[in-house]
Amino acid sequence: MSADVTEPSRIFISYARKDGALLAQRLQSDLTKEGFDAWLDTQQIGSGRVWSTEIEREIDTRQVTIALLSPGSYASEICRAEQIRALDKGNRVMPVLAVKNGDRPLYVYARQYRDFTNDADYAVRLGELLADIRGNATATLPDTYRKTRVTYLTAPPSVANYLERPEALHALRDALFAEDQRQPIALTALAGMGGIGKTVLAKALTEDEVVQHAFPDGIVWITGGKERERDFIEEMREVAKALGDDLSRYENALAAEHQYRTIIADKAALIVVDDVWRKADIEPLLAESPRSRFLFTTRDAAIGRFVSAREHRADLLDVAQSRELLALWANIAVAEMPGVVHFVQC
Repeated sequence: MSADVTEPSRIFISYARKDGALLAQRLQSDLTKEGFDAWLDTQQIGSGRVWSTEIEREIDTRQVTIALLSPGSYASEICRAEQIRALDKGNRVMPVLAVKNGDRPLYVYARQYRDFTNDADYAVRLGELLADIRGNATATLPDTYRKTRVTYLTAPPSVANYLERPEALHALRDALFAEDQRQPIALTALAGMGGIGKTVLAKALTEDEVVQHAFPDGIVWITGGKERERDFIEEMREVAKALGDDLSRYENALAAEHQYRTIIADKAALIVVDDVWRKADIEPLLAESPRSRFLFTTRDAAIGRFVSAREHRADLLDVAQSRELLALWANIAVAEMPGVVHFVQC
């Protein structure tokens, strides 16, 4: 049997390594035998990277994405980002149930899926999947998932002479997406001395398209601060509004905390708290939510240890970046900078 197409359809296989790898490899082998160009990340990407430009390129240039659905993929930011990006870019997306009783994301729930959980039926299901690929079968991204809500409860400060740091952003994103260091409450502490750019880097993360695809239920930004007076109930109501919850259930502090824990449990959201000075600034937000992530910036790395956070340290600019930033502030070209510039720490 061979593919009835002029050129083999290019297929991207999205799966969770913890419980979908074997089926992904089997499907890739069989689809290749049928004349299709099926792509697996483990065969193409070097170790150490969670998400890469290779993944983005392959999703964007392939016609079909096969989404293996399993508990691992349901909880995985990477799988959500792959699936929603594929739908958003106009790929034909075909859900495949890889594990019995696995949860299906709402954005593919209405689409008929192929059940590969019974090995004895594999040949039959493969034939059905091949028919789907050669036909017009696809899931459709609902409008509610086409743009992730990014809500700034308290707006981060504007930045003059912003210097993009793609490698620093990608490293932070990889830390956020890491599957092998997942705690019941997965939280990353973005620590570093004052003025190093923690807020700028965290804000860039909220604006990253891949991150927005990974957290379709919303991204919420809260600014802490040493002196800021915070109204707990009002803050929780604003968080609830960002997550699409019923605000009438937040009438007092205890009700607000209980309802927030209920609503966040099933969400795939990113909660960012900037400039944390006290553990109490973040404790109410740290609820159990396997598909959500919590990020805070702080000058005090000890706060991260108090809440069992994974620490991601914001590094200083290198010499080239420092010269570029100084040139921006001086309003001159980098080539016009003196050969040696002395930086004095105040």
